[in-house]
Amino acid sequence: MTRKKSKSHKLDNSKLQTIIFNAMKKDPKARYHPKQIIKKLRLKTSIDAVNHALMVLARDKRIDLLPNGKYKFKKGSSFKEVGLALKGIVDMTMSGAAFIVCENSDQDIYVPAPHTNGALNNDEVEVSLLYRKTGRRPEGKVTKILKRNRESFIGNLHAKGKLAYVIASDPTIPFRINVKSSDLNGSKHGEKVVVKITEWPSSNYPDALGTIQTTLGAQGDNESEMKSILVENGFDWVFPDKVNHQAEGIPADITDEEVGLRRDMRDILTLTIDPVDAKDFDDALSIDYLADGKIEVGVHIADVAHYVKANTVLDKEAYLRSTSVYLVDRVVPMLPERLSNELCSLRPEEDKLTFSAIFTFDKKYKIINEWFGRTVTHSNKRFTYEGAQELIVAEEESQFSKEIKELNAIAHKLRKDRFNDGSIAFESDEVRIQLDENNKPIGVTRKSRFDAH
Repeated sequence: MTRKKSKSHKLDNSKLQTIIFNAMKKDPKARYHPKQIIKKLRLKTSIDAVNHALMVLARDKRIDLLPNGKYKFKKGSSFKEVGLALKGIVDMTMSGAAFIVCENSDQDIYVPAPHTNGALNNDEVEVSLLYRKTGRRPEGKVTKILKRNRESFIGNLHAKGKLAYVIASDPTIPFRINVKSSDLNGSKHGEKVVVKITEWPSSNYPDALGTIQTTLGAQGDNESEMKSILVENGFDWVFPDKVNHQAEGIPADITDEEVGLRRDMRDILTLTIDPVDAKDFDDALSIDYLADGKIEVGVHIADVAHYVKANTVLDKEAYLRSTSVYLVDRVVPMLPERLSNELCSLRPEEDKLTFSAIFTFDKKYKIINEWFGRTVTHSNKRFTYEGAQELIVAEEESQFSKEIKELNAIAHKLRKDRFNDGSIAFESDEVRIQLDENNKPIGVTRKSRFDAH
């Protein structure tokens, strides 16, 4: 009858170092050679592994090697965390090294470039501490990639014959992404593309493998560069078909029943004031002269919630986008054009559903009443800031100049009162990028700020 061999525990060398170090720290006056360590700690591992662990500890000056071949604890050494596995998020540097930000660590863990194990910026990883000297930042190595932050990257396509690969635009991506000819999806050499990684680099294969998802255009072309900015920052310039389909299905008609649920302000003079290049008009001002010298001023915004119902695909898409995105030559709206430029744009000579704040002022421009609620409004005129400013400074009277000047006087009074109450004016110069006929930047000018703003 043969005797079964007992299974031996194979310890990772860094964990073995931790076990040995902690044992020696508990008995700092003791002297050990490798066999004594194995016996004392009842280690089921080879003497070679223990020798190696002791040599590394001595090399890193955490224990002392004595002339007789034994080892002892080094006074002042701190090594209790060696081999400890932590989870964290990668903060990659341009050099290829990284810092791992861990919730349960007081300090970020530094990982040299050779020890990042293919991890990329913002990946969730497991990191093992290599050592931590007293007074120094802990150093470690990535042992496992738990979750990739992203799978798609922008880069320039290089294609020659059957060989094709993408060099990522992000300089912290340390590998190239090879693409099979069958996965080019019509993209050509020299184009900027979005490539999705299907196989990540490994110790046996240092390059990644991917497939082309989208062609953005020629390298250096304004359109492709603008799209690249959006993709790199997680924004999509195209709405999903199901979102567009739902938006297109929303009726534009305002029913009498809906008007009956709202305060009807369509007969009150209402104006929008926006930049000259604005594509949509989502807020407006109204003014109405009441009896006894009172003035009623309304501030109106488009009632988007009337059209975007909770938990619909439109609502979920808007939640994902969070905001409209403004680039030098375009705006990527939070909602499809059907909503942002049509139904929810307070365009002149159109009835619109709005949400309003209505204030009543006395002759001294003091607020004596306020009201908030849903309304239906009708914009009488679309002004640019420059056009409104011309009416403010003009001496002669013209259409809407009385109302514009009255609104400006009220604004000045409110602003003065606010500053008297301790408000601070946080204002700074804004700039406008000048574009040529191809939307390429050619200059920068400072925006002028008027009372109309």
